[in-house]
Amino acid sequence: MQIKRFILGFLIFIIPVFPVYSQTRKARKAIKKSERVEENSNRTYERGRKDAIKQRYKIQTNEVQKRMKQSKKKADRYNKANRQPFYKDLFDRKKKHKRRKR
Repeated sequence: MQIKRFILGFLIFIIPVFPVYSQTRKARKAIKKSERVEENSNRTYERGRKDAIKQRYKIQTNEVQKRMKQSKKKADRYNKANRQPFYKDLFDRKKKHKRRKR
């Protein structure tokens, strides 16, 4: 008897919640499509950026390439040591503003 009351109370509580948060099929499709388009544009931007960096590296002389490589390693080592732990970002009270892409 106690279990039946619990299940009945649970169903009465849950059933009204679902229709409130549901979206129409067209809205979900539109959101998915916009996310795909944004992800695709981000991917092409990153590919172009990587290609540009490779091109800049290739046009340098060997001596300059060595210096670039050393400075990159040094910067990576420095930045890795001074990076904040991931849990500080999770529990940070201040909201970080997202940078707008142009």
